[in-house]
Amino acid sequence: CTHVSGTRMSTASLIAFFVFLPFIFRADSAACERRVPSVGGSGCHHYDLSPLADTKYTFRKESHSYVVSLCGNVPTPPAPCKSKPPSPAYWYTESSCYVLGMLNDTLTYPVDPEMRDRGVRIVYGGGETSDSVERAAIMDVFCDSMVTGASILETAYEWPGLAYKFTFYSSYACPISQNQSERCPSTPYHNSWRSLAFRPVPSWFDDVKFGIFVVWGLYSVPAFGSEWYWHNLMTGSPSVVQFHNRVYGCSGVMPDKYPCTGPKFTYEQFAEMFKAELFDPDQWAKIFQESGAKCRELIKLLASSIINSRYIEKFLLDVVYTAKFHDGYCLYPSPQVSLCFNP
Repeated sequence: CTHVSGTRMSTASLIAFFVFLPFIFRADSAACERRVPSVGGSGCHHYDLSPLADTKYTFRKESHSYVVSLCGNVPTPPAPCKSKPPSPAYWYTESSCYVLGMLNDTLTYPVDPEMRDRGVRIVYGGGETSDSVERAAIMDVFCDSMVTGASILETAYEWPGLAYKFTFYSSYACPISQNQSERCPSTPYHNSWRSLAFRPVPSWFDDVKFGIFVVWGLYSVPAFGSEWYWHNLMTGSPSVVQFHNRVYGCSGVMPDKYPCTGPKFTYEQFAEMFKAELFDPDQWAKIFQESGAKCRELIKLLASSIINSRYIEKFLLDVVYTAKFHDGYCLYPSPQVSLCFNP
């Protein structure tokens, strides 16, 4: 397999030319036929990927390889995976192999929730775990009437979890029917990170190249150093501890190293001072609009405490507020938050 390394946004990815490896194999048709609700929920879009059931796609990254099937289990798995359960996707090296997903744990979504005829997303969950985190394979198959088989555009290691995303283009991902009278329930979402991790996003979300990330919280009161004020204070950063002890009161952090006399003042006490007196949402909205950021809506659901810095650019697509930073202060009430010391 010929491959070229590359990047897409901030997610490490691989641009690859696909290799067809046909085998005499036929997957269960149920594994190849997919339905998703049309926009508005009136009727279904049908997809039939069964012509692709005899094909597995093998491609290589720097230190490992993937082999996947768009419907059904991979025919004739590679040697390192022979002892593994049948699976539609494997990660492997010369001496090791991981199952990325299972047919009996399959979810189906439209690849674009706002344009249901663009293709289908198939998620195979229930893969092997590492440190209690399960692996999963996400197959995004976009409609392209010019591709008679399926061409693979890229692979990407997705966050959160050990999810591996594979992007294909195929004429078989163009819906073959839309029955307006047919009842077509959508894949339900559950109150879990696993459920949200596999959700598709509208194409515009990935296409927007500029956005604004608003980091705002208790650390804005001292406004010293960075939003990592609490972390730097608690880990004994000399400049932060000395500033805090001098300006606000004794932090109690490493008293032998940073002796302090006077009243005590903890980081949590900044909550009483966080009044946002100068906050002008109209001014902010005007600045955001004039900046050129694509402000379709204010996204308030992404907590910076769960965003890994390696993937931060992928989320900088519109205007995103922190909901809860790692200091534990919540800007929005939520019964789902495990720790929130707001007054």
